[in-house]
Amino acid sequence: MAQRHVGVGIDFSAGSEYALRWAIANLTRDGEMVYLIYVNSDVEYGEAQLWMEGGAPLVPMEEFGSSAMVTKYGVLFTPQVIEEVRVAAIHKDLTVGLKVYWGDAREKLCDAEVDLQLHSLVVGSRGMGSLQRAILGSVSEYVVCSVACPVTVVKAPKPCLELDGN
Repeated sequence: MAQRHVGVGIDFSAGSEYALRWAIANLTRDGEMVYLIYVNSDVEYGEAQLWMEGGAPLVPMEEFGSSAMVTKYGVLFTPQVIEEVRVAAIHKDLTVGLKVYWGDAREKLCDAEVDLQLHSLVVGSRGMGSLQRAILGSVSEYVVCSVACPVTVVKAPKPCLELDGN
């Protein structure tokens, strides 16, 4: 059986961290490839100009905690998340990598589905009300309607969302 590719959209909010934990615990199977997909909206950011079209090269899990992640890509994992992913990767024999894109999160998550040949995509939900969603747009709603692979939208429990101020 071919290795399944599971993508998880992350933005370092409590909701996306919860979605990552959920995906690793409930969706992944032993030996699979997990892509953490981060979209930096700051297109003026250092590496953005170089990797604007197809995103940065895949970053292996061993480099997640390095200072270069912040400097080059604007990525800031908490030590707790890095450790949880590392332990899960060992336990389930997962291959984990980070793909960084620059631009609009909705469009780039859709691009990632094709670029990374995803079999499944998991995104968090910030729990916006209908008025906020109408004004700001919903990344998860756009992705659900636009990609070919199955998409799971994971809503964090209310206490998690309150940590983000939502």
